[in-house]
Amino acid sequence: MGMKSKSHKAYYFLAPALISICIFTLLPVLSTIYYAFTDYTQVSKGEIKLVGLANFLEVLTGPFKETFLPVFA
Repeated sequence: MGMKSKSHKAYYFLAPALISICIFTLLPVLSTIYYAFTDYTQVSKGEIKLVGLANFLEVLTGPFKETFLPVFA
C-alpha cells in the first residue's frame, strides 16, 4: 500500500472522465475539421471529395459574404 498503488487508483477514477471528453468533445471537433475541407452533403451517398480551402473561399467571396463579414468586423 505504498505511494505507487495509490497513483494507479487515480487513473481508474480519471479514465471515465477522459474517455467521455474524447467521445463528446474531441471526436466532434475532429469530424468538423474533416468535413470543413470536403464537399460532404447528407445526400452525397458516400462520395466525399476533398476540396481544400474552397469552402472557406466561398464563404468569404460568395453571396454569404454580406452577412458573414459584419458579424466579425
